[in-house]
Amino acid sequence: MPRDPCQATRPITIAEVMLKMASDPSNTYGGHAPQVSIDPKDRRKSPRYPIIAEARFTDLKTETEFKARVSELSMDGCYLDFLNPLPQGCALKLRILKDSGVVETDARVVYTHPGMGLGIQFVNTQEAERKILERWIEELKAGG
Repeated sequence: MPRDPCQATRPITIAEVMLKMASDPSNTYGGHAPQVSIDPKDRRKSPRYPIIAEARFTDLKTETEFKARVSELSMDGCYLDFLNPLPQGCALKLRILKDSGVVETDARVVYTHPGMGLGIQFVNTQEAERKILERWIEELKAGG
């Protein structure tokens, strides 16, 4: 009897799913191959935690403003639920709004999942903003 793929023996990361999808030549992913980096220098430095928060960001090249939802957060980046793809490397000014504060930082798009979202890396985050991120992550670790 085949093993049920929904019964994973360990949590599967988004990166693992995307690598699997990218390596499957029959998967056209809506006509777009997902942008997945296997370069070790692009791997996450810190774990991400599930969160629900609002994000507002500006594409610094076009000065276009967008709204999105933050669904994962770490000290070094986040995942934005956002349907429209932005190019990998796109520079952003990001603002994350949560009931207990606001974080503003420069950021860049690390990867795009068309129709799903964006992997974001924080860039040159100021110490005051890092302290807010630390507090939020401690709250998330504690289950809140």
